[in-house]
Amino acid sequence: MRYIKTIFIFLFFTVSSCKFGGDVCLIPMEIVRVSGGGSHTLILGRDGTVWATGLNSSGQLGTGDNINRYVFTKVASGVKIIAAGGNHLLILKEDGTMLVTGGNYNGQLGIGDNTNRNVFTKVASNVKMIAGGEDHSIILKKDGTVWVTGSNSYGQLGNGSTGGSINVFTKIDNKTFSCE
Repeated sequence: MRYIKTIFIFLFFTVSSCKFGGDVCLIPMEIVRVSGGGSHTLILGRDGTVWATGLNSSGQLGTGDNINRYVFTKVASGVKIIAAGGNHLLILKEDGTMLVTGGNYNGQLGIGDNTNRNVFTKVASNVKMIAGGEDHSIILKKDGTVWVTGSNSYGQLGNGSTGGSINVFTKIDNKTFSCE
C-alpha cells in the first residue's frame, strides 16, 4: 500500500506541474529563456519559474544539496532573467535583486569569500542585466554601471589588469573603456 501511495503522489505532482507529450513530462511550462553552463542547463518559464538539471557537485542548481539532477527540477520563482556560468548560476528576480549559487573558487558569486553555495544567496539589487562566464560574473545595474567579480586570468573583468581574482562585485571605472 505504501508503494502505491508513493506512485500516486509522484504522478499527482507530475500531472499538476507539467504539460505532457505522450506519457513523458517533456516541458513544465511555456519556456521563454534557456541557459547552459559547464555541465548544467536552466530554463525559465513565462510564469517566472526556473528549472535546472545536470551536474550539481558545487551546488550550481540551487537545490540546497549537491545531488546531480537528471530531469528538470524547479529551483526558483519570480525570476525574469537566468544566466549559467561554468559551474554557477545567477538569477535576476522581478524586483531587480540578483541571487547566485554554485561554484565560487574564484569568487565568481561575488559574496566576499571563495566558498561554494548550494542555496541561492542575494548579492545585489537594482540590477538590469546579468551574465555568467566560465569563472566570473557580470551585472549591469539600472544606473548604467557595470560590476564584475571572479577570475581575471585573461583580463575578463575589464579592470585594466590580468591575473588574480576578485570575490566581491566591483564597479568598473569608465576610464577602462577605450574607444580606438
